[in-house]
Amino acid sequence: MLEKYVCIEPFGKVHWIELERKPRYNAVYNGQEAISLKDLYPILDCSCCEQVRTCLRDIVIMVDESGRVKTPPKPHNEIASQLYLGYHFAGDDICGTAVVFALRPTPPYGEQDLFPLTTAQELQLAQIIGELPDKEDLGHEE
Repeated sequence: MLEKYVCIEPFGKVHWIELERKPRYNAVYNGQEAISLKDLYPILDCSCCEQVRTCLRDIVIMVDESGRVKTPPKPHNEIASQLYLGYHFAGDDICGTAVVFALRPTPPYGEQDLFPLTTAQELQLAQIIGELPDKEDLGHEE
């Protein structure tokens, strides 16, 4: 099932992307649908991503784990950095693209997983980063 997520590019571009939720077969999910990290790698332009907490409760961003230390480093992402808790406490910033997710428990064990933002979470996000684009406007088109 395709779902829409907020993508924050360096230099201030915010847009929606679609990711597919697919069945995952392991001891925890046992066929429940989830987002595959392999689908995030091309969006983030990386081979290893990291989930980081934001200043908004139950909202996380996925980023390139080594965006800042690559040669050359990925460009600074001011909008994503403003969301990142590490930026507020330690001055760490986000470099490269970031994708925003809601973090919610999944039955039966309550493991945390990535989901689209609720309408209330979208409004919270918009209070920090500004108005979100229309969900029908996907991709990088200007």
